Amino acid sequence: MNTGAHSLTNVHCRQRAGIYGGAFDPTHKAHVALAAAAVQQLALDVLYIIPTGQPWMKQRRLTAGPHRLAMARLAFDGVSQVHVDDCELQRAGTTYTIDTLRELQARPAHMGQATDWFLVMGEDLLHTLPLWQRAEDLLREMTVAVLARPDENESAGNTEKPLQPPAGVRAVPLHLPASPISSTAIRQGLQQRAALTPHERLAWLQTLVPPAVAQYIEDHHLYLTPH
Repeated sequence: MNTGAHSLTNVHCRQRAGIYGGAFDPTHKAHVALAAAAVQQLALDVLYIIPTGQPWMKQRRLTAGPHRLAMARLAFDGVSQVHVDDCELQRAGTTYTIDTLRELQARPAHMGQATDWFLVMGEDLLHTLPLWQRAEDLLREMTVAVLARPDENESAGNTEKPLQPPAGVRAVPLHLPASPISSTAIRQGLQQRAALTPHERLAWLQTLVPPAVAQYIEDHHLYLTPH
């Protein structure tokens, strides 16, 4: 597990740190690609991957935290500058990003250090930001790094829509080819394949999630029945 790869060594330089939170239920190849793009395009010293605890926006019951944490650690193992962190899973009650930011800022790696903070997300979340807990505090201290979506009106199919963030939100685009992979589709696909052999399920899964994650899902019989 790549938990200490970040290069926070020069105390005289500004640090660049990112937070990429989500259910990661399960972690898939598009999550990994976005994390790698964020590290490279934002020149991050560290990107904290934060499997969510009890999120205020999710209505469905999530897979148990230890499973989601284990899958995230397997998926991001070896991705440069990435640290999978369980801080939200350890926190009681509803989890908010502003509390996660404050907890990370208080750690020795960041205390007393000038740090530029980035919040990595997909564009679908961008316009919910003003509704987030203590949004003004959060957005005052973080730049939002948004996965840019293709413009569906462009015949070429690869032109990105310009970002249109809400008022008061500093946003920069992250550039990555569009991916059809989603955690929802993976969960639904596994339920539909519950009667297949483990080998058949594993072969399908490995097209969508890293091989170690596919094996973990199969070993623990995850997602074969509805929650």
